[in-house]
Amino acid sequence: MRLVTAFAAFAATILPAAGGAEDLIEPTPQEAADIARWIPQSCCRTNNCCRKVHESALIQLAGGEVRVVATGQVLPRTGWSQDGQTWRCACDLIDGRWVVHPAARTRCVFPVPFGS
Repeated sequence: MRLVTAFAAFAATILPAAGGAEDLIEPTPQEAADIARWIPQSCCRTNNCCRKVHESALIQLAGGEVRVVATGQVLPRTGWSQDGQTWRCACDLIDGRWVVHPAARTRCVFPVPFGS
């Protein structure tokens, strides 16, 4: 466990400097229907704020917390992904419209369990 925590801390300092903007991939209509079964509405799913991200976009920390690489935000893991994709629900209300962007406030995260 210490090795995992040490690696996560190391990765959190290195990864933000290593890459550009995070890819936030809009779900297909079928994926949107599927995630409606297991991602809560409170995650802003109904405003189309949940997007697929590369698993390296989230760093799993000790105690069930997750660091969002693009923002540095640390929040509790909302749940495990049910479809084998890593999901980040993040958007900001700008001029009365929900806008998804890499720096947006993350509401929920659904990483893929280790070893999946």
